[in-house]
Amino acid sequence: MDTQNLGDRAQVKLDLTCDAQILPPFFLLLQQGVRFEARVGATVEEFLCTQLGIERRYLKERINTIFLDGKPVDDAETAVIRDGSTLALSAALPGLVGAAFRKGGFYARLREGISHADEESKGAAGRGLVTVKLYNLVAKELGPQLLGTGVLVETDDLEQFFAGRPDGFWSRCRHAAVDDRVSSVSDLRQGVWWQRPALVRLTVSTVPAGEGPSAKPESP
Repeated sequence: MDTQNLGDRAQVKLDLTCDAQILPPFFLLLQQGVRFEARVGATVEEFLCTQLGIERRYLKERINTIFLDGKPVDDAETAVIRDGSTLALSAALPGLVGAAFRKGGFYARLREGISHADEESKGAAGRGLVTVKLYNLVAKELGPQLLGTGVLVETDDLEQFFAGRPDGFWSRCRHAAVDDRVSSVSDLRQGVWWQRPALVRLTVSTVPAGEGPSAKPESP
């Protein structure tokens, strides 16, 4: 199997085409965290909008809560990502918790001690890996775009995800390719298509139910 090196990690490419109705389970992976190759030393806004292609209006109006390395962010234009950073994005959270952690909100000054400080996060520019976690409506709304572009997933996480999928999920997988070679549903279910250790570059495209090519049938 062909692999590519990403630092000291081998990488396998997996492309899936599925019925649109089975896309939501993939949002569990987004909530758990997926990785992106990034130009680090950039601001959160530059990473999200320029590198990942998220609209600035969406960032401003829809992503109400941002955590960078476990600390709330009030200004996406000044907070800086580093190699290994974790960025969590959410729409409005309910109740007092949502109000307290809303970016730039009324309570921002009350949590200065735990908010992300720009001077703590400045780092050298270059290439790196950034983990992104998406929650609630943000996962639903951005998930199709990011999955369609491609995300990096830990092999163990993807193996556990596939192991928990029912027969109905697999019957709606229309096409699968590993390193650009057509693979079978059986291979995916059994996890025999990857080499360890590996990151999986996962791309998920969707078609209306009943359309598109079918994946190769399972071996008897």
